[in-house]
Amino acid sequence: MLKEELTKIVGQGNIIDNGASLEAYASDLSLQAAKKPMLVVKPKDRDEVQKVVKLANEQKIPLIPASSKVHFHGETIPEQGGIIVDLTRMDKVLQVDARNRKVKIEPGVTWGKLQEALNEHEQMALRPLFPHPFKSALTSS
Repeated sequence: MLKEELTKIVGQGNIIDNGASLEAYASDLSLQAAKKPMLVVKPKDRDEVQKVVKLANEQKIPLIPASSKVHFHGETIPEQGGIIVDLTRMDKVLQVDARNRKVKIEPGVTWGKLQEALNEHEQMALRPLFPHPFKSALTSS
């Protein structure tokens, strides 16, 4: 039932529930032990995220957000099980305000994609030293 409800929200093909694919989400580049999630959902916009959160709250299921495929500190390992909300489909650079040096991005925008968008405006992101190009620009420290 949960999978069917989530499929109504994010659409067919945006739910991961098979063992081999879930293994990819069970660990990261940290030394923490791997733990498989129940499911992975891949919403495309804020509306779908809100609906997933509401359903998970109703069913008391933990959600773990993941905004890229590169994680170093175990923050996306589902310690208590639950659903990983893979935000990589939400990867648009929404606005570049070159004059005020501001950008508005979705959570799945990576450093590589952000810099590519800024290059068009002859700008450069203030970023950590040697950011991984596939790491989310929003969640990096």
